[in-house]
Amino acid sequence: MRMQYRLAWIFIVFFLTASGTWAQDFVVINIKGKVEYKNRGHGKWKPIKVGLALKGRDRVRTSFGSYVKLMYKKSRLLSIDENRTVYLREISPRAESDSPSSTMNQIMGYLGDRLRSQGKRKPVNIMGAVRGGEADFNAYYPRSCAIRTTRPTFKWIGDDDETYRFTLFDSSLNPLFSLVLDSTSFPYDGGAPELARDQTYYWRIERTSDGMDTDPVSFVVLAEDSVQTIENELQRLDEELNNMGADSVAFHIIRGAYFENLGLFGDAFEEYRQAVVMAPWIPEYRQLARTVLFRMGLYNESETLLDLR
Repeated sequence: MRMQYRLAWIFIVFFLTASGTWAQDFVVINIKGKVEYKNRGHGKWKPIKVGLALKGRDRVRTSFGSYVKLMYKKSRLLSIDENRTVYLREISPRAESDSPSSTMNQIMGYLGDRLRSQGKRKPVNIMGAVRGGEADFNAYYPRSCAIRTTRPTFKWIGDDDETYRFTLFDSSLNPLFSLVLDSTSFPYDGGAPELARDQTYYWRIERTSDGMDTDPVSFVVLAEDSVQTIENELQRLDEELNNMGADSVAFHIIRGAYFENLGLFGDAFEEYRQAVVMAPWIPEYRQLARTVLFRMGLYNESETLLDLR
């Protein structure tokens, strides 16, 4: 019996090591200024990149006006402020008191995997991804995602000088509501039929000048209890991030990962986009936002929607 337990433990250790669960302790999630590291504290100093995985025996140094935020064991957020040189094991938490919530652990793990995978992604074939290949005209929110509100603001890519016909459909593509607009957004308000929760809808935009229309795209309005659960979890996440000393960029990145993991791609894109605005020098954030757009079926449009000028 004792031998069986020993063999089982050896198998578990082997599985965790092989799967990478114990492979790395720290993942870089945010950088400002000049930050460098040495593997095992030896060799030349090399620049740190977001998504880099490090071990406790690695050495990190920050220069004047710089800092780095690291995720520790997929559960905690740590910071190395300016003008410091440390072995990462020196800043590892000594106790597990006040442990992060299971939601925080899950999202941290999800974000860590996403950041580390950025460099491994293959280019996406965007040819023919959009009907007609028009990157300057398409419906983009809400699109292939869940939403929390019954009064979303519908958004599409188009020319502000054009007029458009907005049409809403039920889950069987029966028309429910139609309206001509001279803008590229429509705040859904009391003048339109009320959206029901826990229901799927479709919508489409037609450009009136030439009759060009987008494909109908779907969205799901979440049930009230699901929305309340999300709001409660977001409040807890924000409190935990505050306690961990997260900066604004880390807030947006972690909230973005939370929304993406739930299929709330529109919310995820807005959070990632804010991180791009705040830290445009970090290409990994732009790639996170671009990947969410890909999951919404927006391939040609990604650069248009990420044009921050």
